[in-house]
Amino acid sequence: MTQGAGSNQARQAERVALRAHGAQRDRAGRPCGEHLRRVADSVREDAGGGGTPDQREAAGWLHDTVEDTSLTAESLLESGFLPDVVEAVRTVIRRGTPADGGETYADYIGRIVRGGNTMAIAPKRADLLDHLTVSPEGLTPSLRRRYETALARLDLRLKNRRRT
Repeated sequence: MTQGAGSNQARQAERVALRAHGAQRDRAGRPCGEHLRRVADSVREDAGGGGTPDQREAAGWLHDTVEDTSLTAESLLESGFLPDVVEAVRTVIRRGTPADGGETYADYIGRIVRGGNTMAIAPKRADLLDHLTVSPEGLTPSLRRRYETALARLDLRLKNRRRT
């Protein structure tokens, strides 16, 4: 990044995410870039989402990038993304599945909730809401229930955080 550290994280994240995801499609057949834009827009003004609006938006753009493309957290740091933004992205990466010795979905959401990183919780919450409301036709009934349960857990964590 040639500008001052942390400036224009969101614009850079948009470019990086759209390039990395390329022609990928979601379960409903829509371009992944549309989903990323909705998540980024949703978290930008979420004052409970930690960080600055620019950092939150960057985390929104990048929330799927390390998990679903060849980019790594290290490459994001090397590209000039702030450590807090990259940590939010790292937090929302699911660590495998039970089939490969990784975490269950419930454990994955539990880890995000326990960690309390609101800059990670906000884009995960927006991600789930987007899947549930914009692309519900791509969800099986069991996946819908899983997402609804995860969303309730994330909402409860944010509600409890805002009280303290």
